[in-house]
Amino acid sequence: MNNLLTDITSNAFFQYAYSFARYHLISLIVILVIAVVSAEHYRGRNKNRTIAYKFQQMLSPYISQWFKKYDGELVYESPNIYKIYPSDRDSCLFAIISFALVPRQQIFSLLLNPFFRLKDELVV
Repeated sequence: MNNLLTDITSNAFFQYAYSFARYHLISLIVILVIAVVSAEHYRGRNKNRTIAYKFQQMLSPYISQWFKKYDGELVYESPNIYKIYPSDRDSCLFAIISFALVPRQQIFSLLLNPFFRLKDELVV
């Protein structure tokens, strides 16, 4: 007597699923890879945005104290680069404060970060 759960030929659903998986295995793998890369991009982009806003909140009191014209705007340049442009200080026309964050939205940076130890940078 055959077990219905382990015998693929005895159940029509399992037979269909087996043939579908056999013929469409590559397309299923591609869809899975696209889903993982998309999820990682979304997670990394949101994490970088959160880190950039925390940097901005931490530096805003100092920047507004040092510069006369600072509107508190954080300029988005790419998913891992954010900039602030304060201006009008004595003996300084303007400054560019750049947050160069680790590209967390890229799946390769997630895989290679344990080996290279990439870090976020604040450049003034």
